[in-house]
Amino acid sequence: MTRDEAIQKAIKLLRLSQSSNPHEAALAAQRAQEILIRYDIDAAMLEDPQTPNPEPKETITDFGDEGTFLDKMKCLVSWKTRLAEPIASANGCQLYFKKKYLNNYDQRQTQTLCLIGRKSDVQFVSWLYQHCSQEIERFTRLNVSGLGKYESNQFRHGMVDTIGKRVWDARREIIAKMREEYQSNSLALVRLDNALVKLQQNSQEVQQWVKDNRKFRNQTISAGRSGTARDMGREAGHRVSLNRPFPSGGGGRKLIG
Repeated sequence: MTRDEAIQKAIKLLRLSQSSNPHEAALAAQRAQEILIRYDIDAAMLEDPQTPNPEPKETITDFGDEGTFLDKMKCLVSWKTRLAEPIASANGCQLYFKKKYLNNYDQRQTQTLCLIGRKSDVQFVSWLYQHCSQEIERFTRLNVSGLGKYESNQFRHGMVDTIGKRVWDARREIIAKMREEYQSNSLALVRLDNALVKLQQNSQEVQQWVKDNRKFRNQTISAGRSGTARDMGREAGHRVSLNRPFPSGGGGRKLIG
């Protein structure tokens, strides 16, 4: 199985998950992330450092410079930025935003969220982000419609808190499972540790590319807190089902991949 096939398998799992239990649907999302993590770790464990001509790594690319982006907004939406950041980071990509003119004749600006990374990583981040953002909007309409713009926004931030944590939990849990599987095999444990180092190096290479090219701007957005709505959003984040495919395009958005 290639990495692209692993990504397609993860996406298919999410699309086919039709559980009526929101917590089971949320678990399906974590399992999909684990498929990709597990593939990357297994592939790194199988790499032979003595191989004379190892397969070259994908080129690190600034997809914003290529005219493709993660999202486009009239003004920067803080919950969307906060959603994109952990998804990008967990998959070895760097997120940044930049202003973009609508066209050569219309000088009004839009804010675009862009990614730097390897193509297969960026494609998965794009899929996961688009689907999560759609689910957040859907749950917001279902749970806090009529409560006002501020409360609705805090609800979205609460969901982002939960989803971001889940993305990182998927990585931690699959590593813990693999350590348990290999606990009686010291050689496999050594290979696992070496594989994790290699994957960390891949992420660091993206970070170094960013520093070397001096193109990256990151902005941390601090969202206000409203206990009730934000806590409701955190709880609703556990109920996000990533089983509905997002549109391949539309809304003036050119999606990555």
